[in-house]
Amino acid sequence: MADIYAITGDQKFLKLARRFTHKSIVDPLIAHQGHPHRQTCQHADSKNRRSERIAMLTGDKDADSGARFFWDPS
Repeated sequence: MADIYAITGDQKFLKLARRFTHKSIVDPLIAHQGHPHRQTCQHADSKNRRSERIAMLTGDKDADSGARFFWDPS
């Protein structure tokens, strides 16, 4: 949905992309709490990539920070 938003610029696709964001994985990353990828790497990775794409398209600093935290090896 985020890619369709990027192509069309239609806000309804961005809204839908945000609805598919898995908050139980993304919200702790935004708050820099824990690293879910250590337990469920593949599942969390796909969720994080979606959030990262939305951040890139919208300039959402919190989502960008959470995505970067996900990849932090420490």
